[in-house]
Amino acid sequence: MAGLSLAIALEKHKIPITVYERAPSFGEVGAGMAFEPTFVRTMELINPEIKEGFLRCCIDKMPDPPKWFDVRISDRRKADSEGVVWEKKDGTKRKLDEVIFTIDADHGPRGGIYRAHFLEELKKLIQPGVARFGKKLLDVTEAEDGSGDAVLHFDDGTTAQHTAVIGCDGIKSRTREIVLGKEDARPVYSGKYVYRGTAPLPDVLQNLGDEELTTPQMYCGHKGHLFTFPIANNTLSTSTDRPREISVF
Repeated sequence: MAGLSLAIALEKHKIPITVYERAPSFGEVGAGMAFEPTFVRTMELINPEIKEGFLRCCIDKMPDPPKWFDVRISDRRKADSEGVVWEKKDGTKRKLDEVIFTIDADHGPRGGIYRAHFLEELKKLIQPGVARFGKKLLDVTEAEDGSGDAVLHFDDGTTAQHTAVIGCDGIKSRTREIVLGKEDARPVYSGKYVYRGTAPLPDVLQNLGDEELTTPQMYCGHKGHLFTFPIANNTLSTSTDRPREISVF
């Protein structure tokens, strides 16, 4: 998504660009992601059509007043027989899964989207012929013609010469290795990990019956937490169209 957004921005300013993609076609893995108003305003500055595409993917109703997440205590180890997690000095009791506080959000267009749906919107804004597929980058060297250009070397034996190279190739970036060296470019484990998943929202509500799941929630437990938020507006019309869903992190 970063590479396509950059390509759209450069095309808007009449800067020639070629996008090289290792896969045979553009595709996206992962579940949902959410954008706050600052990011949506940035989309509009890059190209108003990116914002319009986001709004087609975004859920159709956000809470008012806007919120980022409701934060709830869900550590079942500490709950008593009545579900009380702790009692404050003033006698107020906090029960399991009760909202402890809400993280507010800014006003403006915002919300969660299904990554693959948003990618479909970005693909529509790329001019034909800009993307070249099946191109696995092996190396980047300096051109020998004295131009100062960069030459890209691909595993299919082909090369391409350009004024500049920008790597948007993710956590396993080959361009970052070329610039920094393999050791310095290697990702380092942060001590945290995440499991992602999506489920149709009607099924979630039918089985769990929690209307709260239609808005962003954060459940805090022992040495971990769970995010849930709705994504994938059911008005979206793409080849990968799905019913409105909930994303779980």
